[in-house]
Amino acid sequence: MKNGFIFLGGMLAALLGLPMWFYLLYKILEAVNASDLMWFIYWCYIPVSIIISVIGRIAESIKGN
Repeated sequence: MKNGFIFLGGMLAALLGLPMWFYLLYKILEAVNASDLMWFIYWCYIPVSIIISVIGRIAESIKGN
């Protein structure tokens, strides 16, 4: 039960923190007139970081068992 709350808390933190980070990166790239390659890397970075974050939270909750 405790691990479930830890998992939900971690996921909530990730779901609140990641969009703010992505928005900040977007605004920085926009401000520096980023090249197409930089935008491509940014758009690849978003799903990869979300997947890694979710897998990390799941691994933490399994490790706690």
